[in-house]
Amino acid sequence: MHPLIEHDGIILGIFFITLAGIFYTRQLENAYWKKFYTWVPSLLLCYIIPGTLNSLGIIAGEESKLYAIASQYLLPAALIWLTSNADLPSILRLGNIVLFVFLAGTIGVIIGGPLAFYIVTSLSADLHHTAVQQEWCKGLFTITGSWIGGSSSQIALKEVYG
Repeated sequence: MHPLIEHDGIILGIFFITLAGIFYTRQLENAYWKKFYTWVPSLLLCYIIPGTLNSLGIIAGEESKLYAIASQYLLPAALIWLTSNADLPSILRLGNIVLFVFLAGTIGVIIGGPLAFYIVTSLSADLHHTAVQQEWCKGLFTITGSWIGGSSSQIALKEVYG
């Protein structure tokens, strides 16, 4: 079944209009929108609306070339913009305990994922071969990226490690 809209430029326009509408209504002082966004996070809508358009056959994510463009051009630019706007003095003012807990959690994820994989797969050689053959262990990279830097880092590591 062909999607209703196949042209990537139109799909990108729909995405931009959707995001603009979400962020515009999010900042309105209207009582309805204030109550709506109290219960429905705007970020959730940014995922749900395009996903719904895809599920309904209006657009087709698998056939579109937008993902390749976004991951090669928009994602690196977004990562640079995100890190360049980080307020390091404010982060450092959070205190040593907060920074220690964050670093301990980060190290735990980096070491814990491969360690858990090693422990589970060492129980059976067949299990180790199956896990490596199916490459599900590469998911550890994306989970680590998600913990360390959020969705953008998760996507970046997914692109790097496949």
